[in-house]
Amino acid sequence: MQTFIRTACEKHRLLLVMTIGATITLKILAMAPPLLLGKIVDSLNDADHTTLRTLLFFTAAFTLAGCIQSMTTPLQTLLLSKLVQRIVMDASIHWMARLMGKDFSQFGTWRIGQFIKSVERGITAHEQLLMFFVTTGFPLCLEFLIVAGAFWYMGGAWVFCALAGLGGCYLYATHRIIRWRRKHIDAVNDQEDELSATLVNTLRAGKSIKLERAERTALQPLNRAFERYANAAVTVAGSGGLLSAAKILFISLSTGGLNYPVSPQGQRVPGPWPAHRCNA
Repeated sequence: MQTFIRTACEKHRLLLVMTIGATITLKILAMAPPLLLGKIVDSLNDADHTTLRTLLFFTAAFTLAGCIQSMTTPLQTLLLSKLVQRIVMDASIHWMARLMGKDFSQFGTWRIGQFIKSVERGITAHEQLLMFFVTTGFPLCLEFLIVAGAFWYMGGAWVFCALAGLGGCYLYATHRIIRWRRKHIDAVNDQEDELSATLVNTLRAGKSIKLERAERTALQPLNRAFERYANAAVTVAGSGGLLSAAKILFISLSTGGLNYPVSPQGQRVPGPWPAHRCNA
């Protein structure tokens, strides 16, 4: 992953900057319509003190934000796809050049089906990693700084620190779960490669199998490969449920922490108390 990011910064710097800029612009524009719609609703509820010009201004701004967002979305998608495919293309060319440089004796021992499946899975994984970094990873760092500044400005620094600590615990727990289920993922990948290799070998020998009328015997290794892959996939799905459980727990705890209102002076005011007791 670090190699891909370094390649993007060195060979596709302009495209990377344009893609990240379009992504950040989209995230900012995504916040504008809800805020402007809230202003419109507030203006309609307070019709006695709202002029028609103000209402039209918010309505025009809401429409303009939606139009800009609709025009920026295809551009961001095009730039992101172009960036990812350029990086993956360069890496694939480099991989194949190194592969063809191997010793002649190694070419006779490869299982083509297993090799093709591994390459396909590797390319897909790198595409997803690059898209995550551009669309989520880098903008998330900026969002973290913006939210930290907003909490500090509103006097809720202690709330932000508590949520940040809880988020750190969530990341650590998620990391440990991923490390623990790594063996399950490796097992299902191995079974997938084995299944592909067995399937290719079985189909390649199809004429001989039909001539000898050995369909039932020839399909037994393939059926066992299907069964092993299914069992490994079930294990991966079961262990993946722990990631969902950790995410739900984090959202519940963080949402519960935000239910405590924060005064402008940064002091916690318990929500259920009546207003006259809080003032007292």
